[in-house]
Amino acid sequence: MTTKEKIKNVALVHFATHGYEGATLTAIATEVGIKTPSMYAFFVNKEELFLQIFEETQKEYNLYVIRAITKSEVSSVQDKLYGVLMSSFQYNQQQKDKISFYRRVILFPPPSLEEQIKTKLSVTEEILSNVLQAIFLEGMEQGVIRKIDIEVLVDAFYCLMDGVFMEMSLYDGEKFERKLLHAWNTFWSGITYGAAIK
Repeated sequence: MTTKEKIKNVALVHFATHGYEGATLTAIATEVGIKTPSMYAFFVNKEELFLQIFEETQKEYNLYVIRAITKSEVSSVQDKLYGVLMSSFQYNQQQKDKISFYRRVILFPPPSLEEQIKTKLSVTEEILSNVLQAIFLEGMEQGVIRKIDIEVLVDAFYCLMDGVFMEMSLYDGEKFERKLLHAWNTFWSGITYGAAIK
């Protein structure tokens, strides 16, 4: 692993634990095993380091979800959408530090970087939105999903994902899986023809 990668890995944990304001370049450098001035050979300042980690975390998560959808190309529309939720859950289980960092940034963005974070969020959200739109359109063409404005469907799905994202931090195991299944079944029955809530 390169020194730059090591810095980013250590910094991610510090930002997740202490927040942007609480994390210091000195503490990060010490853990990496370099002197603080050496950090500036890799990053202009703490802001650049933070934003780079945020951007990479977003891209990695989106790529993970999109790969999961691509693998299920032959699956039903229902399985594809449920797969998006499940891949979010799996990513959360596998990348706890990254999710802790991401959650903290979303809920408590550093005031000085709030606008930049919102801009980066909207760019990556657009990528996932395009994938979701394609799935919803496929469902409409197959006569499975009711003719609802695509924007409404995507917005509702994001709210479902956001709820799942928060529930993951509150519950484990069976309790979370039960809540996920109930939320999913209610969402699915609301957008499809004749689907009953299980």
